[in-house]
Amino acid sequence: MGNTGPVRYGKGIVPSVSMNNTHAIEIHQSQNRDKIWYHLGHVQSGSVTWGASQMLDSGITPSVAINRYGQVIEVHQSQRRSILWYRSGQILDGELSWGASTRLCHGTKPSVSVSGDLIMLGFVKDGQMKIRLGYFSNYNTIQWFDNIKFMNPAPEEYAFVKVAVSSNLTFVAASYSPNGTLVTVGRVLKAKMNIEILSAPSEFPLNNPSVALHTSGYIAVIGEENFSDAVTVTRGTLDAGSNIHWDSPVSLIDGGAHPSVAFSELTTVIGVFEKNYKLFSAHGLLEHNEIKWFQ
Repeated sequence: MGNTGPVRYGKGIVPSVSMNNTHAIEIHQSQNRDKIWYHLGHVQSGSVTWGASQMLDSGITPSVAINRYGQVIEVHQSQRRSILWYRSGQILDGELSWGASTRLCHGTKPSVSVSGDLIMLGFVKDGQMKIRLGYFSNYNTIQWFDNIKFMNPAPEEYAFVKVAVSSNLTFVAASYSPNGTLVTVGRVLKAKMNIEILSAPSEFPLNNPSVALHTSGYIAVIGEENFSDAVTVTRGTLDAGSNIHWDSPVSLIDGGAHPSVAFSELTTVIGVFEKNYKLFSAHGLLEHNEIKWFQ
């Protein structure tokens, strides 16, 4: 692809992206129908080369995650009801094979993240922001646990919770506030399959956010600025006491919507967004606790 600014790679809406050190996967909803499509990409030298768009399923608002072993999970909402479905897959020899689509639970607006065999899902149910934990038990089988209440209820139309979990079981969650987005740090208690909150939330004037957490403790929050269609990235560093030290936001693009961001375990970072039903990706590197976007 080369080291360039945001590059168009397809058509669609509400994209979600995830990556490991060798592959990236992007999933999105069709701009015309309630169908879910995905791209599999190859990661090299800080950039992603996307493969062809492939249809996966019917549904809306999909989210996707990949771990270091090439295990993939996508979660989406039914196009007709407030029910979440999931599908797991495996990348072998550069090819992604999917298992069957499986009903999970009642809910909307899924956001999924993985680290090793651990799976973390954020979603909304009747205005309640929820988290559900699970793990990969083999190639295409996932063991899920009970829902966990997260934050106070919000109007169903506005409620959301977006999650990112790292290899040390620290997680970052972005959730609804009347002024935009609250960002909270917590820890997964894997032995109990529960969570604990480690910090008071930070508030940002962002809509439709996405979060990413690097193994170094570096955090990226990407979203649409309130009262603007600019996509900005706010960066922070998590210290040993689970406090976030925030930097000033940086504009990524004007006129974008529904952005998503992801780190590899090394230094590659990718952001995707929609603009006028077209999909774009921006690539960069994490250097000295700063994202260097390719221009």
